Amino acid sequence: MLLEFALSLSFLLLLLLLLLQKRQRQLRLSSGRTPPGPGGPPFLGQLPAFFAKALRFGRRFRFHLYLQGLSRRFGPVTAFRLGTQRFVLISGHAALREALIGRGDAFGYRMDTPFFRYLSRKRGLAMSDGPLWAEHRRFAVRAFRRLGLGGPQAEALIEAECRSLLDALADALDGRASAEVDASDLITRAIVNVISQLLFSTRADYSDSELSEYVSHLSTLTHGDFVTLLITCYPWLPIRPMLALSSGARALDRSNNWVLEFMRTRVEAVRAGRLDPNFWTDPDSQPANYVEAYLLEQQRQLRETGSVGTFDDYQLYRSAYDIYLGGTETSANSLRWLLLMAALHPDMQRRCRLEVAAAIGTDWRPVSMADREKLPFTRAFIEETLRLVVPLPLGVNSRVVRATEVLGCTVEPSDFVMLNLFATHRDPEHFPEPERFNPERFIEPESGRCRRLDQAVSFGIGRRACLGEQLAQRELLTLFGSLLSRFRFELGDAEKAEPERLEELMLGSIGLIRAPGDHRLRITRVDWSDEKIDD
Repeated sequence: MLLEFALSLSFLLLLLLLLLQKRQRQLRLSSGRTPPGPGGPPFLGQLPAFFAKALRFGRRFRFHLYLQGLSRRFGPVTAFRLGTQRFVLISGHAALREALIGRGDAFGYRMDTPFFRYLSRKRGLAMSDGPLWAEHRRFAVRAFRRLGLGGPQAEALIEAECRSLLDALADALDGRASAEVDASDLITRAIVNVISQLLFSTRADYSDSELSEYVSHLSTLTHGDFVTLLITCYPWLPIRPMLALSSGARALDRSNNWVLEFMRTRVEAVRAGRLDPNFWTDPDSQPANYVEAYLLEQQRQLRETGSVGTFDDYQLYRSAYDIYLGGTETSANSLRWLLLMAALHPDMQRRCRLEVAAAIGTDWRPVSMADREKLPFTRAFIEETLRLVVPLPLGVNSRVVRATEVLGCTVEPSDFVMLNLFATHRDPEHFPEPERFNPERFIEPESGRCRRLDQAVSFGIGRRACLGEQLAQRELLTLFGSLLSRFRFELGDAEKAEPERLEELMLGSIGLIRAPGDHRLRITRVDWSDEKIDD
C-alpha cells in the first residue's frame, strides 16, 4: 500500500513538472523577449539558491540585498522564479519611469492571490484595483485636500503631537540630563496619533493599552516570515490548510482581523458622535475628519443615485485600515533612521541643530513648514537618509493587467512585479559613491538650497505613488528638526562597544518595511539657546 501511494505521488509530481515546463514554454513563445534572469529547477526555481544564501549569511541575510545582486548581474529588468511563481524585478530610474509613468495604465495593479483576496477582499486603497481603486483614490485626495492636509490644519496637529513627543522623551530622562532610551515605541505612538486625528479626530495617551495592542499587531502585519514567503512563492496553496498548519499565517490573520475591527469601532464612534441628526443629510455639512467626509459622501451618493455605490461601510473600514497602517510604520521608521543617522554623524547633527536654532529664533517653538527654506541642510539630511536606508526597499508587490514591455522585455499578467527602490537608490550613475552618507548631494552648489532629485523615489512614482507623501514630509521635518533642537542623540554604550551589533542594526529588519534593528540611543538635554549659532 505504501509503495502504491509513493508511485502515485511520484506520478502526480512528474505530471505537475511537465505541465509547469509546458507553461514556461508557452510564456516564452507568447511574450517576445523574456527578461534575463537566473534559472532553477521546476517547482523550486531560485528557492535553493535563495536558501543557500540565507544559510551562508545567517542573520545578515536580507532579501533586498539578494535582489540587488540579481539586478547587478542581469540588468534593470530581471525575471526569476521562486517556487512556481515568476517574479519580474524592475530596477533603476529609467526602468521604473518607463513602467510606472510611460506604462502606468498597465502597471500598478496589486497581487491577486487567494490569500491576499482572503485578507482584504481586494477592497480599500492599498490592495484594490481598477475603477474601484481609481474612484476611492480620487476621493481620498479630495478629502484630505478639503481637510487641509497641505495647510495649517495638518501642521497644527503635527506641531501639537511634536510637543507631546518631546515631553514624553523628557519624562523618559526622569530628571537626568542624559540617559539611554529606546525611543522607537514613543515615535510610533506620536505618528499614530497624527494619523488618528486626521481619520477620526481622536488621539490616545502614550500609555493607552489599546494603542499598545495596535502597535503590536502593526509589527506582525509589516514584518515577514517563512509563511508569507511560502504563500507568495506558491500562491495557489489553499488558505484553510495554511491557517490550520501555520502559526505564522494564523498570527497574520488574527492581526489583520484585530486591526479591521479596531477600524470598525472607530468609524462607528465617529458616526455616533454627531448628535445633530441633520448633520449627515445636510449637503452643506463640513467634515472634521476623513471618516466624516466619507460618510457625507455616502449620503450624497444616496441622494443622487439611490445607492451608496462603492462607498459602503466595508470599503470605509478597509480604507481607514490602509491609511492608518501606511501612514504609521513608514513615517515612524523613517524618523527612527533619521535619529540613528544623526547619532552616527555627530558633526552633521550639530550642523542641523545650529540651522534649526537660527531658523526658530529666541523663543522656542516646534519647527514648521514656514522654516523650510531656512533649513536646507536639515532637509538634505532627511533626503539622504531616505535615499540610503529606503524604508520600503521593494515597494509593494504588484502586477500588470496585460502583457507590457519595459525596456524591450515583456512582463506578463501572471508575473509578480517587484519595484527595486533599494537598488535604484544605489545606482552610481546618479549617486556617486552610493554607500556613502552624503547630504551634500541634495544641496544645489550655486544657491546652497536643498534640491529634489528625480532619481530619489522613496515615496514611489506614478499613479500609485504614496498618497501621504506630503504629510510624511511635514512630519519628518517638524519632528526631526524639533527633536534636534531639544536633545542630542548618541549611540548607546552597547552599540559603541560592539561594532558587529551596529553593523547588524544598520542592515534593517526583515519584512515589507525596513526598520533599524533594536537599539538604544543616549539622549542628552540641549539648551538650544546656548548653542553658538555663528559656528
